[in-house]
Amino acid sequence: MQKSNKNAVLLAIGFNGAGLSELRKALGRSFRLRLWVDGGVGGLKEDTPQEGALAAPRVMLLNPAGLDLWRSLPVRIRRRLDHLPRIMLLDEALAPQELASILDLSLGAGVSCILRLPRMAGRLREHIGRLLDFEDMQECMLRMSRELSVEREILERKNEALHFLSAFLMETSAAADVPGILQAAGQALGRLFCVHCLHALLWERAAERPGRVTLYIDAPERQPAFAVWQQELLLAAKEYSLPARRFRTLSLAGLTRQSEPVPGPREGHLLRLPLSMDGMGPDSAVLDGAAQERGGLGCLLALTEAPLSLGRDQALALNAALRHLALLLNNQRLMRDKTRPGGRFNFETLYPAFDGRQNPPAPRASKAGAFSK
Repeated sequence: MQKSNKNAVLLAIGFNGAGLSELRKALGRSFRLRLWVDGGVGGLKEDTPQEGALAAPRVMLLNPAGLDLWRSLPVRIRRRLDHLPRIMLLDEALAPQELASILDLSLGAGVSCILRLPRMAGRLREHIGRLLDFEDMQECMLRMSRELSVEREILERKNEALHFLSAFLMETSAAADVPGILQAAGQALGRLFCVHCLHALLWERAAERPGRVTLYIDAPERQPAFAVWQQELLLAAKEYSLPARRFRTLSLAGLTRQSEPVPGPREGHLLRLPLSMDGMGPDSAVLDGAAQERGGLGCLLALTEAPLSLGRDQALALNAALRHLALLLNNQRLMRDKTRPGGRFNFETLYPAFDGRQNPPAPRASKAGAFSK
């Protein structure tokens, strides 16, 4: 929205006496004057004090005396007012021999327009209006460019969040087993924030194996960090009010990480991410037996460089990624539970439609082509 040019403040330097009266008459009541007569900071005074008298001036008006005063000001004061457009106002009785020197000095001082009063009073008001409109247009364009920059940054962050979520879904869905899924999840999370290592604690189904957990540790078994992360995962199980009565550990470290030292929990910021299919957010603190029956599978422990500072879109993408990860891990658990010891699927338990005892056969058609009653 453009500013109103009415009551705009004009800075007049060097005007007094008859020259000031002519200036007031030429401007009328459309503008307010701020006078500067001696060049000092105390020389600024409001010609017609009223509410909002401390408004910043928008145009500078000079006469020959004011031009000499302006050129004699200290650099620090001129630098504060150097952004103001300047108008030179000359008297009708100015001698021609003085006009040439004043024109040279005015151009050197950055004057954009030279007018004579009172003959050009109408052109003065018109030129001041154009200067104010141009300033308003510049401010509007600057504001629009800032808004566009903010919108562009927001769109870039949304694009990064969507790119992370897409990569996470594809990479984790392509894995064939639980260790592969967790390794893919750790690599995909690195697109959202720096992850040094990712460990997991997964509960077994509460109805069949209460208190049994499987620990997936992203460290070689021969390194001291393996035992440290094992204790950290067991401690996390207690904090979720589900102490592990029996547990087994599996190493996620591949051949490429056998020689790399794995950092411990105290060498960074520990991030705990609960895994659940019922939309429990990353800030959930309790996952009891009832929550486990609703879809709680366990939690992830990620070691990061610093505490996370995620935006809204990044947090939503991370929550969606964790729910997808929980679904994949739950599918793996169901496939394992519904598989016979020999490695062949038991379709009668995996798909009840194949169980003839639960679904009686449909009536067959008779030889004559009619359905039996």
